[in-house]
Amino acid sequence: MCSPCARTSPLRRRHTDLDESSTLAYLVAASRRLYLRHGYRDHGDPISLHEGPRLFPMWRHPAADSIA
Repeated sequence: MCSPCARTSPLRRRHTDLDESSTLAYLVAASRRLYLRHGYRDHGDPISLHEGPRLFPMWRHPAADSIA
């Protein structure tokens, strides 16, 4: 089983790169909870797919607060 820290480590490394280059991050997530904890915010209405999951467009500004 993967620890929560091991799952978020690649995300933290990527955020460091994005912050250093002052680059916005955009994603579409099936679940918002993890990304909200990492400084992402909603970006528009959820996307509803026919017979599929709801997807949430999100973005993150460089150097946004993330989990310490």
